[in-house]
Amino acid sequence: MTKEQRQKYDTERREKRKMQGICVYCGVSPSAENLFLCSNCREKRVYTPTSSQLSMYNEKQKQRYKSRQGAGVCVSCSVPTAGLRCDGCMKRAKATRDAKKEQVFNHYGHICNWPKCNISDSDMLTIDHINDDGAHDRKINKVGGGVIFYGRLIRLGFPEGFQVLCFNHQWKKRMLGLRNELTKGAIA
Repeated sequence: MTKEQRQKYDTERREKRKMQGICVYCGVSPSAENLFLCSNCREKRVYTPTSSQLSMYNEKQKQRYKSRQGAGVCVSCSVPTAGLRCDGCMKRAKATRDAKKEQVFNHYGHICNWPKCNISDSDMLTIDHINDDGAHDRKINKVGGGVIFYGRLIRLGFPEGFQVLCFNHQWKKRMLGLRNELTKGAIA
């Protein structure tokens, strides 16, 4: 079996095990929720690279990305494509994003927390920092929004301090906060 054939076989096996909800490595134990490893395999694979290893890895990733981009292949899987990513990778990425978003909204709720607002369309709902400390949170943790933010909430075990608001009421909350700041500044 060639190296490419082995990689393809391993990838297909891991994907099949993910779908079955079992550990992608040992294939025996059930995987933990939202992780693809059982607790035993996860403990065995705890690895913390050094900063020089990280920078070397990041440089290799950048080179691989640029070479694949220049070659007209998917930057994720090397399948020939007209764009940056092939249809298969785009579908998998969308499925991952949707699953993470659904998981976060399952925990925090599927309805806007603003009084008398009944919006429950997940395309119109957002996660809001209750104490309006989102900018500070993003700066300290160097994490943006969207799927990366959802992944962080999942990894942290759905911490307190977040709520579901619709886009309109999140904006309304921001405007009320700005007006409040302006009023305090005018009085002082």
